[in-house]
Formats: sequence, structure tokens, C-alpha cells
Amino acid sequence: MRTIHAPGKPPVYNIDLSGGRTLGLYLDPGKAGFNTVHGTFVDAQGHELILARAPQITAGRVGQPPRALPVLREGPGHFSSDAEFEPGEWQLEIAATTRTGETVHARLTIRL
Repeated sequence: MRTIHAPGKPPVYNIDLSGGRTLGLYLDPGKAGFNTVHGTFVDAQGHELILARAPQITAGRVGQPPRALPVLREGPGHFSSDAEFEPGEWQLEIAATTRTGETVHARLTIRL
């Protein structure tokens, strides 16, 4: 995983997946409280990866059971989700199915 920091912007997390694919993900505003999670799956050629349906996202504080987040499909491989995050360390898990039926999975731990 690579994290990109830009002044005045929330960190962008680039998570490596199988087959040279990646998931770019960020939380807006990226602080404790209400956030919108944005993510885009990208194929090995740098194009948006086409998903069969919206991915599933769970979020949980480290050491606690995760909860499913509502997901809105924004494009072929782009999605968003609104959630309230208390201060502390959180683990996000994202699972998606490509249009060819392959499952891609990403896990990310962040501190807010």
C-alpha cells in the first residue's frame, strides 16, 4: 500500500491487488466524524475496472466486530459510502466482483 499526502487534502491510499490492479481509496474529510469513503478499482492498464455490482464494505474499530456500510455505485469501478467514524484506529474491508466473476479484496487500517 502507498499513501499519498497533499497539503489540505485527505490522504489517498493506493492498495495493490492481484494481477497488477489497484484500489484507490480516501475518506473525505479524513478526520473523526462523518466521512464519505470514495474508492475506485483500476486494472493493470490504468483503466477503471468494471465491476459486476457495487462492492461490499465493512468498517470496524480494531478489536471490535465490523459493520456493513451502505454503498453507492458511482461508475463502473467507482463507489462511495457515508459513515460516522469515531477517533481511533479503523479497519476497512472492501470486496468486489469483476464483470468476469473474479473476486477482488482489499483491507486497510487507518487512524482518525
